[in-house]
Amino acid sequence: MTGREDDTIRLPNNSYDAFARVYDSAHFDRFALTLMGSARELVQPTGGEVIDLACGSGSFLAHFLEVRAPARVTGIDRSRAMLEKARSKRPDVSWVRGDLLAIPLRTEADAVFCLYDSLNYLDSEADLKRAFREWVRVLKPGGKALFDLNRARAYERVWGDPTPFVAETENGKLTIVTSYNSGKRKGEARIRVDFADGTAQESVHAQTCFPEEVVRACFASAGLHFLSMKEIDPFPGTESSVPGAKSLWIVGKAREHDTH
Repeated sequence: MTGREDDTIRLPNNSYDAFARVYDSAHFDRFALTLMGSARELVQPTGGEVIDLACGSGSFLAHFLEVRAPARVTGIDRSRAMLEKARSKRPDVSWVRGDLLAIPLRTEADAVFCLYDSLNYLDSEADLKRAFREWVRVLKPGGKALFDLNRARAYERVWGDPTPFVAETENGKLTIVTSYNSGKRKGEARIRVDFADGTAQESVHAQTCFPEEVVRACFASAGLHFLSMKEIDPFPGTESSVPGAKSLWIVGKAREHDTH
């Protein structure tokens, strides 16, 4: 954890308290679940260690563990409310409150996952480099990382659409209004949850659109090497379909004999 935690990711500490109560029922975990095949390819069927950064409500790890059994599994998130949801799904997993830029672990993991545009919450290239350096620190030589990012198309087509996203759930009504400033490459999502008892909670989430050449330069400078990247549609065959809205990356840490 760092002293500048709140302005690092530009989310107040309670920004997911209300969101966590409707997150799963509004199906916000569905995209991460589509990446299960890519994630499983990074990890041997048994053994090893896996870290899921910005793990949210824990749905991804819960499903991942159905077919993979790493020796140690850790989910890390800044939101206590999200971690409580995650812990209820898999109490056998180590759920830890922590920050992307100061991972609270000293370990050598086989794989790091950082999904659902979590890195887009970082404010600058400097912070993106810092995040990648943390991956190098916690990965073992030869370890790999899987992450996705929103591309410009996602911000222009989805975040730039002023039509509110509304989801009625058993726990409350979720409303999200987004905007995008293409000149600054900044997106903003205003989130409101209205509960049955008449109370409501609001928060503002800000994201950065990182061009692909910037992403490559940032992870290379941190000591990670490129393995693969593909453009993906997060919700193919649905009303939310936007081909090429996201990029899905796999990067690796060099093995010791490759560093000489």
